[in-house]
Amino acid sequence: MTFSLIASNAGIGSTSIDSTGADLIVVWHSFDSSATLTDSRNTLTALDEHFEANGGTKGRLFYYRGTNVGAAHTFTSSLGYGLVAVEAWAGSAASGTLVDQDGAGTAAGLFETLAPGSVTADQTNCLVVCGLQMGGNSVTSLALSSSFTIEEHVQGSSGVNYGGAIAHKVLSSAGTESPVWTWGNTRSAVSGLAVFLAADSSGGGSSNGAARHYYAQL
Repeated sequence: MTFSLIASNAGIGSTSIDSTGADLIVVWHSFDSSATLTDSRNTLTALDEHFEANGGTKGRLFYYRGTNVGAAHTFTSSLGYGLVAVEAWAGSAASGTLVDQDGAGTAAGLFETLAPGSVTADQTNCLVVCGLQMGGNSVTSLALSSSFTIEEHVQGSSGVNYGGAIAHKVLSSAGTESPVWTWGNTRSAVSGLAVFLAADSSGGGSSNGAARHYYAQL
């Protein structure tokens, strides 16, 4: 069984999906200061927190692997203006689900691009999910290289809410992914990405999801 997208959604403060049929939930949470993310059905596993050098914005991926899913599956930030973006997938491996992760924030200043780093999948059919958070108002364009699909995108509004997106790519072969976000206005931003193992993945080696973090300025 290869990865199949069941549902996705994004919202400010909270979002909800019908996750029936999914066995992997991936959530991107954008926030500042200290904030928590709760799942109405499960305890989420938090990946590394990433931040930008200006100090105002942060972001983190979370995931859940299991079958406690269904209608009105809700994800809530303790920060009312934080972005919550979720993708629900079927087809994940029952063990060793997280393969690798990385992330980055912009250096001091404002930019139009951000490279969140690199992740490596040593088996076929893996899923890569990438989240983005941006400060400031809406952007005129948004793209993620390397043939990623931007599934959800919420525009920011200065003083009201953070903007951002969640994107994905299902890999046809093992390899390294180093995507780059681009947008049409200068912004501070944060991004994280992670690789998840498919139930029918094949290949050699194993990874342990070792974390890396750095500032990126292109």
